[in-house]
Amino acid sequence: MKKSILYTSLGGFIVITFLIKIILSFSRYNDGYGTSLEIDEQALVFFVAGVCILIGGICGICNSFNHKSNSMTFILAFGTAGVILCGYFMGAGFKAIAKGKDGSTIWYDFIVTILGGFIIAGSTISYLDYKKNN
Repeated sequence: MKKSILYTSLGGFIVITFLIKIILSFSRYNDGYGTSLEIDEQALVFFVAGVCILIGGICGICNSFNHKSNSMTFILAFGTAGVILCGYFMGAGFKAIAKGKDGSTIWYDFIVTILGGFIIAGSTISYLDYKKNN
């Protein structure tokens, strides 16, 4: 139950933080062909990953009330968040390399990609351990 509340709090913090960042970065303009909307794409990716963690935490709380294991819920929540982070930022990094940008602008993409890879690896190891014990 404590872990579920911690993950729900973490997910809620991430969601609220990046929702505020998305709202502040929102802009609308008319380019002559129609109205275009712009938002901070990286903040949107973190927001979606935070929603995954928040949903995992809420499902964990529900499982705790029903006396069920939370392991699979947390594995799926963090695995999905890791895939979202790793996939987007890896693509953004390779896109920046293809455009010929220097390393000082793409280091952030690869650091977040490595973080997403660690989250995926941790989820995979946890899943294998869960399957071995059950």
